[in-house]
Amino acid sequence: MKNLSEGKRGFHWSSKAFYNSVVTKYHDIFFGLYCPDGGSIGEMAMVWHKLAGKDIPRLECFDDAWIVLFSFNDVLYELTNVDNKNITEEEFVEILLAHGFKDLTDYKDQ
Repeated sequence: MKNLSEGKRGFHWSSKAFYNSVVTKYHDIFFGLYCPDGGSIGEMAMVWHKLAGKDIPRLECFDDAWIVLFSFNDVLYELTNVDNKNITEEEFVEILLAHGFKDLTDYKDQ
């Protein structure tokens, strides 16, 4: 079992990162529990897909992060309040920030 207390809540906002201008435009936000020395305990992504002319968010998570996803029950509960509302990246970031996530996005190339 993973020790979730070792990680800190954080997110990476791909469409706002410095590298987004030189690669295919990303429309996703990776979020999870991150280790202070690098890496993560578990990470998932909210990805916006163009469907019927709309940007529709979809939560994606590999099976090695399901326990971390379960620990984010406060965020999942908040998402029930915007069920079927096609929230934007900005609205999702507001939810993450309200629940103690730190913005870890690389806005400038080091």
